[in-house]
Amino acid sequence: MRKDVILLFVFNLVNSSTQFALVLILSRFLDQEDYATYRQFFLPFEVLAPLLGLGLSNTIFYFFPRFENKIKLLQTCLSIVLVISIIFQLIISLGADYHIATLLKNDSLINYFYILGLFSFFSLSNTVMYSYFILIKKTKTSLVINFIGNIILLLGMLFLAMYYSSLEFILIFRTVVFAIIFILMLLQTKAYIFQYKNWGNFKIDLNKIFMYSYPVGLSLLVGVISYKIDKILVSNFTSPEDYAIYINGAFEVPLISIVTSSIAGATFGVMTQYCKDKNYTLALSLFKKITITSALVLFPSFAFLFWYSKDVILLLFGETYEASHYIFKVYLFLLPIRIIQYGNVLIALDKASILLKRSLIELILSLVLSLLFYQLAGINGIAYGLIISVLFWTVPFNLSVISKGFGVSILELIPYKKLSVIILSAFIGTIVSELIQIISIELNIFFDIVITSIVYGLLLILFKYITYDPNVKIKIRLSCLD
Repeated sequence: MRKDVILLFVFNLVNSSTQFALVLILSRFLDQEDYATYRQFFLPFEVLAPLLGLGLSNTIFYFFPRFENKIKLLQTCLSIVLVISIIFQLIISLGADYHIATLLKNDSLINYFYILGLFSFFSLSNTVMYSYFILIKKTKTSLVINFIGNIILLLGMLFLAMYYSSLEFILIFRTVVFAIIFILMLLQTKAYIFQYKNWGNFKIDLNKIFMYSYPVGLSLLVGVISYKIDKILVSNFTSPEDYAIYINGAFEVPLISIVTSSIAGATFGVMTQYCKDKNYTLALSLFKKITITSALVLFPSFAFLFWYSKDVILLLFGETYEASHYIFKVYLFLLPIRIIQYGNVLIALDKASILLKRSLIELILSLVLSLLFYQLAGINGIAYGLIISVLFWTVPFNLSVISKGFGVSILELIPYKKLSVIILSAFIGTIVSELIQIISIELNIFFDIVITSIVYGLLLILFKYITYDPNVKIKIRLSCLD
């Protein structure tokens, strides 16, 4: 399992770092209006992705043990994505583009929506392919393909941003690179050769996967809308330039997707099998290990980034987006709760249908609270509404359902003592870094990171979360994974 975690960590590190680097490049080389248009172009896709993809990158884990012919499973999933993407593009072309542009108060978007359906297909298909490669034990192959694709994407976008500044070329180029990644991965499988000899069997499998997946997709859709509702409201209430400032603060650092996706991706299949076999003791043990392992990275990230939020924003985006730091600080409160991949665990427990109820209530709460706080605190209030609904409704609800699924109480589900030690160690490390600056010299942010990491690591060793073998030059073991 550790090998899979490491491979997926590298995979997600490359992918997330590249996507984040693109944001940094474009925010510096494009003017605010074009940069806002770039971010708003993908907003409809980001909101509708769960419905367009039906959560197949997750549900494929559920069906993998249930399909004797694994390639048939992949072909069926990709076929569903293709049909839905075509329908999506037709809807956009028949007038939805105008209404979306009006909602987001940016008429320029109409000029680019003609490629959104194509981008959607390749993007969603790639996520399904990544999950499939994990299941067939070819993570290393997908890692190589993804790395090559991301390097091409990064260099190409940098060139276009520096010398052409054509938003249309930038959007087309990103779509083409995603298509190349898809084709390269497809060639590594036999999925390009249709496996079904009987169309009736294909329709049966198609219907089976669709009927299971669409409730997952709907619930994820509502969840994403509730998570993206602040971006939609800000787009509608303000100018593209103001949206650019908001969106550069309203993000979760790449560490979230890197750490949680890596660990969850490597363990989701095992968790699903444990739950299928009703071996909830092992499932609970694995759940706790995932939680603690994620916390070892996410908790110190939260402490450090919260303390130095303004410095981080200035370093990443420059003085033009200095005002983004306050929204960034608010959004950081989502970081600690990401130590658990709630959706994956609920799917493994066969509780996918309950996701829709949770997400609907979250959406209503987010919308009501965001509008309420907007009246009290302006644009910042929109972010407050989102964060409060997640922290005080979504998380408690998820933990309640998961604990019942495992047959334990919430107190038995969460390793509170260990998590408390980790977050305390994280803040101590950050405070020590700040004290050194006050007492002696002012350090730049990179030295702050080094000092914080050293103190944090020493505290973890003290509390026996990390052990060191002096007989081996480089060997650090995470006790929580044993």
